[in-house]
Amino acid sequence: MKALLSLFISCIATFGYAQDDFKAAFSSINHEVQFNSKAYVNLKNATEVIGHRLTGSANGAQAEELAFKLLKSYGYEVKFQPFEVESWSRLTNETKIGDDPAALAKITSVTLAHSPVQANVTAEIVDMGNGHEEDYKVDPEKVKGKIALVYIGLLPGTPTAAKRPP
Repeated sequence: MKALLSLFISCIATFGYAQDDFKAAFSSINHEVQFNSKAYVNLKNATEVIGHRLTGSANGAQAEELAFKLLKSYGYEVKFQPFEVESWSRLTNETKIGDDPAALAKITSVTLAHSPVQANVTAEIVDMGNGHEEDYKVDPEKVKGKIALVYIGLLPGTPTAAKRPP
């Protein structure tokens, strides 16, 4: 039993202090990235020259070609692997608001990838503040059948304890 206990204590003492020290390696990698990386330069070039890089679009194809040539220049063996994807390309987006349906004012708006393919909606706009649960609980019926206008951040004057829901 004493021999087993001695072996156990020896193992703990030996392996308890056996820790890899990667500090020098991580420091070297960090230095290399900070002073020699071209990642941000390449990303800036791609966004300024190509623009958006939506998969399946002409710009996406340009970005793929750019990445292909870049990786090839680094000495990697590169090949394209085809795949199917559902994607969309915004054609037109028009948003009008106002009290009189015959005299609506055109406003700037943005469509997002999760927007419907096509929509023609006419409804009252209701200000729902920050869009938090409490904003809806005040009057649950207020927004039914209407368009909810929600502030993307936190409105000025919102208590600092309030956070945008995940």
